[in-house]
Amino acid sequence: MPSASSQADGLWRLAWTCSAVVEDSLLWRLEQLGIHHTATVREPDREEVVTVLAWLDRQSWSEQQVRELAAPFAPLGAVFQAPPPRFSLAEQTREEWSSSWKRHWRPDPVGNALLVLPAWLDCPPEQRHRQVLRLDPGRAFGTGEHPSTRLCMEALERHQGVVKDALVVDLGCGSGILGITALTLGAARVVASDVDTMAISTSRENGALNGHGPERLQVVHGSSKELVPWVGSGADVLLCNILAPVIMQLAPDFAQLLKPTGGQGWLSGLLTSQADAVRERLAGLGWRTELAATQQDWALLAFTPWEPTPKPDLCRPAAISRTYQP
Repeated sequence: MPSASSQADGLWRLAWTCSAVVEDSLLWRLEQLGIHHTATVREPDREEVVTVLAWLDRQSWSEQQVRELAAPFAPLGAVFQAPPPRFSLAEQTREEWSSSWKRHWRPDPVGNALLVLPAWLDCPPEQRHRQVLRLDPGRAFGTGEHPSTRLCMEALERHQGVVKDALVVDLGCGSGILGITALTLGAARVVASDVDTMAISTSRENGALNGHGPERLQVVHGSSKELVPWVGSGADVLLCNILAPVIMQLAPDFAQLLKPTGGQGWLSGLLTSQADAVRERLAGLGWRTELAATQQDWALLAFTPWEPTPKPDLCRPAAISRTYQP
């Protein structure tokens, strides 16, 4: 039995068992509340159900405060027409936490040639043919597990020719995994941003784990407007894995971030039911969009600038056809 002092230094373990479509919003709200120690547990035979875990310091939070904090999460299911998340609360010692949260991550193959590898594990022999992305996933959102992240990573792999030697923008970088994927696939430089200071330091640290220093992975604190001075005449590739309402809010700035001709963008973090609204928003701003892929209930949109129709050269006389009579 833990001593009184160890209990005082312990943690609250919060758990929400919910539909997989609720996971992204639940994690995002936890991030907004400044709760960064999170994990997602998936059952192999029940992909539609996940358990989101979070940990809080018992010295800083009373049980009543934690339960009051958790209460507003209950209506999330209704937003996605899913059952309400089932919440539970337990005590955990720091020793249990430090060893247990890492058990939730395993080497994770993505696409045909990528492997997300927790930083403390060795690469399994059967996966050594893959390109390894080392990640410490416990400190910022985006481990490669979530369908919205996988959709972006798989798109980068499928379009490696577009990514190679490109300047890539990662808007809302989280753990830095998408920028690191782009660099692993041959991008020349990635400029990333996030409004969360924890994400800034985590992205830089994860970049360093993969051998990408600040000359190749530049991470900026802020959102779309803070990225504009870093991209010159525009990036070759724009990635944005954020919730649909935020994508639509940031969309007017895409024209300053992506090259006006030849640029390629991918948007994720949106449900398939939200794809039409996001496409309509981008079309109104002059972008050509298409539904590139789906996974479970999540969608990936590809967008490019509308290519202007060439205007006729009015200075050049039209060809005249003449018929000569003998």
